[in-house]
Amino acid sequence: MSPTTFSVSFQQVLDRITPHLPPYLRKIEPVHGRVCFEFAPFTGLEKEPTTPKSYYDDPRLDYVAESQDAAEYRIRTIASDVLGDLYEQAAREWPAAISRLVDAQDAALAAAAAFDSRAIDIADVHYKHLYADLSQDQALAKAGYPEAKDWHVGDGFGGYFRDGLAEKVTGLIEQQDAHLAKVGRLSGTTH
Repeated sequence: MSPTTFSVSFQQVLDRITPHLPPYLRKIEPVHGRVCFEFAPFTGLEKEPTTPKSYYDDPRLDYVAESQDAAEYRIRTIASDVLGDLYEQAAREWPAAISRLVDAQDAALAAAAAFDSRAIDIADVHYKHLYADLSQDQALAKAGYPEAKDWHVGDGFGGYFRDGLAEKVTGLIEQQDAHLAKVGRLSGTTH
């Protein structure tokens, strides 16, 4: 078999790159002469997709001249190409995932604010009847929300409302934003 007709099994390549695959990779398979990747939805908790340092430190992926060992050269070249394609596709999907995350944050905050507008009524009834002999179910029914027994309702007192769902969601969004900023800073993608 001449070097130009030498082929490599997908399993040989997969064996070499498996230690360097990201945890959010759901599927990797050859399809019509290409390798296709499927990723779990990005949540923003992952590090930005970049080829890991372990890949560069792996002696099984170091450069070998074709004249020295044609089979090993071919495996390592294809492994490098596949891993490069994987991380390139993941980085292309990352900005869109972050955009969807921001949209989801906005939607969650709007839903929490809408919920809080109803929770204010519940908290107000609770405050007005604080020392009454109303059970939780009775207080919720009096507020017009009998199904709300498992809802997070903030505290209402004297016309003030605090610790609502929007406040909690805002805190979670701030944590997520801080994490994303740190990921960007550490990966060198922020300007």
